[in-house]
Amino acid sequence: MPHGRVGLDIETGADERIARWVAHEALLKASGEGIRALREVRAVPFVDGRARWRNGLWYARALDLFPGASACVMTSVEVRELEVHSVSLEELFAP
Repeated sequence: MPHGRVGLDIETGADERIARWVAHEALLKASGEGIRALREVRAVPFVDGRARWRNGLWYARALDLFPGASACVMTSVEVRELEVHSVSLEELFAP
């Protein structure tokens, strides 16, 4: 099983502008650049769910799991399938 870097972003709203913002934020998180590279990443185009950034190829996967919101998972290794599991907040933050 290949290993790589992963970034996830979720924002309220589902229009094209927000979906693009979410993809760029997920890319910043996956690459480890963080918000300091926001100006640069805004110019990165996505073609067929892929983006070239910092000499690497990144793969975007939009998630249609949250009504009224946009979500994207960005990976450094192509992922063909995602398996999603719901967990309660209590389970998520349990000691």
